[in-house]
Amino acid sequence: MARTAAFRPNDDRQGKAGMTSELARYEASTPTSARMQAEAQRYLPGGSSRGTAYFSPYPFFVNHTEGHYVIDVDGNRYLDFMLNATTYALGHANQRVVDAVRSQAANGLSYSTPHESQTRLAMMLCERVPSVEKIRFTNSGTEGTLNAIRAARVHRQAQDRKDRRGIPREPRIRIGKRVHSP
Repeated sequence: MARTAAFRPNDDRQGKAGMTSELARYEASTPTSARMQAEAQRYLPGGSSRGTAYFSPYPFFVNHTEGHYVIDVDGNRYLDFMLNATTYALGHANQRVVDAVRSQAANGLSYSTPHESQTRLAMMLCERVPSVEKIRFTNSGTEGTLNAIRAARVHRQAQDRKDRRGIPREPRIRIGKRVHSP
């Protein structure tokens, strides 16, 4: 009767051997990604503008997507658990989303002035999230975070200032330039 070696948590030899085998298999199945990574490193720090996309020995390069799968430049198919940090909850290239984007693209993708769709989206979010009274859209997470810090500072300052009766004043938050309509 053949005996199987028992796994011992403190014995790292089994884990290293398995990892070495998986890395060898990965490298053998992704030669085009390896070449593309070498080229990308000539122009991008670490070969990518997204640090979270890197893993050793090199990340695979995506050729296209199908639903919840990504297919790399070597033809390997992966179930995408990242889904672009959850922004693709419906999967990559979901047909309803593609159709909606095509329809909107015919009218323009972004504007420097207000648009009805902005108001509609804000209304939907305020109606669906009871704690949200008003919303400000931002261009990045950094901009949103900076606005949240400003709001927290104003709120804290209002708590420190009290009116004649000793009641904290309602905070007034101003973000961005003040614009007066004619």
